[in-house]
Amino acid sequence: EEILQSTLGRDHILFAQNLHAFGRIAMARGDAGAAVPMLREAVQSLEATWGTENPDLIPVLESYRTALAAQGMNTEEIDTRIRDIRATIPGT
Repeated sequence: EEILQSTLGRDHILFAQNLHAFGRIAMARGDAGAAVPMLREAVQSLEATWGTENPDLIPVLESYRTALAAQGMNTEEIDTRIRDIRATIPGT
């Protein structure tokens, strides 16, 4: 994360995509506590770049939702956001 931040900067899309990957790796290792902040930051960064209604956010939001649920946290807001984005996709 530090290397990516120093070379790309926190606002770079590749930084956010790598945070998403790191968060998923943490989840695969069973460490939702480490995954939550990485996935939260990935969502925030991608929203700043893509906007909040971009369908490409759905997999990142789903990863974030899974990490939150694993921590016993409320996922209602994320569920609503995913549902709202899906509603904007033609044919769904």
